[in-house]
Parts: sequence; C-alpha cells; structure tokens
Amino acid sequence: MTDDPSKPFQPLQAVTRGAFIHAFNAMWSISESASPSSFKDVENSPYRKDIQAAVESGLLQGTGEGLFNPDRPIRREESAAIVFRLLAGSGIRVPDSTAVLALGTSKWAVDAVSSAVIWKLHGPEVTESNGMFDYGSQRALKKQELAALLFTMILPD
Repeated sequence: MTDDPSKPFQPLQAVTRGAFIHAFNAMWSISESASPSSFKDVENSPYRKDIQAAVESGLLQGTGEGLFNPDRPIRREESAAIVFRLLAGSGIRVPDSTAVLALGTSKWAVDAVSSAVIWKLHGPEVTESNGMFDYGSQRALKKQELAALLFTMILPD
C-alpha cells in the first residue's frame, strides 16, 4: 500500500492506476513482465512491469490512444472492472448483474460494478437505499477502500 513502509498509510489518499495494479498483482501473485510496455506513457512509471503483466493477463485496457495514465487516480468503477475480469474470467465467481445501481456508473462498467456489489467486494462506503446501491463509481478509489476490496476478495463466499 506504500512504497516506503516507514511512511504512514494515509487511508484517505487516492490510489493511482499504477499503484492499484501493483497492489492487485501482488495480492494475486501476478509476476512482473519483462516485455516492452504496451502503453506510451508508462516507461518511466515504477509500475511499468506490473502494468504490462496485467495487460498480458487480460485484466487491463488503456485509456485510449496508446495511453494508460498510471499517475491518474483510479475510479472505483475502473477498479471493479479489473476485479471483475479476474474473478469472472477465471471462473472464481459467477458474474451477477442483478444489483440495481444508482445513477453514475458508466455503461461499460455496469456488469462489473453490479457484480462487485452482489459479491460484497467493498467496505461501508457503498450505500443502499430502497433497494438501490450507490457504489460511488466515478469517485477516486481511496487507500482504505482498496484495502477493503483486496481483503474481501480473499474471503470465501
């Protein structure tokens, strides 16, 4: 969760796209890649090898025009999509898009976010009112939310 264990955790700090991939790969033992990067903007990123490994694993797509934007905070729906690709794509969990979502989730992310809600892969920041779930899809993922996501991913069903 931090590159320097002597530094504070800072739970409310936003997680960058590169840092998310680094933590995600570490959790799932996805080894760094030795291949050249698929994205033009990650050559100087400390997470370049992790990002390329996630691309090769089929977990990641860029932001268009050959870019990944590793230093931009990752949106909650983007993190849900990566988790969804791993869990549903590998058969670890069955996709479930039955959760009714509040407005704000991008069309391409609905199945992933709905499944994340049904699978309970979140902390108390996801709220439910009258059967509708607010995942906060467009918000930046915070470190404390990443910790909750990774923790709930390893719990048995």
